[in-house]
Amino acid sequence: NIFTEILLYSGYRRRSWTEEYWNTIRFVLWLHLALMFRLQLWLGSGWLDGSWSDPRQIRPLLAAVGSMKWIRLLYMFRGFESWNFGKRILPIMSSLLEASTFLI
Repeated sequence: NIFTEILLYSGYRRRSWTEEYWNTIRFVLWLHLALMFRLQLWLGSGWLDGSWSDPRQIRPLLAAVGSMKWIRLLYMFRGFESWNFGKRILPIMSSLLEASTFLI
């Protein structure tokens, strides 16, 4: 996933289309990839040297990664027409977008 995004960005940059590459969805994708990388680094370093003394340090990172995974899953399912699945998810996504102003 990271490899394809790097290749895609290099293609956009080669054509001088970097403004079209960066949108909200791509920004969230890169943020998700960075958080996943940080989580893997933390888990790997704690596994190697056995320094998992305080697991409360990782809870905010796990919460952020978990919520981003759920939002990405909801976003992927928005287009399903069988069982009216997409129509049920679209109100959830719009309410999340409306509530995002309170998070700032």
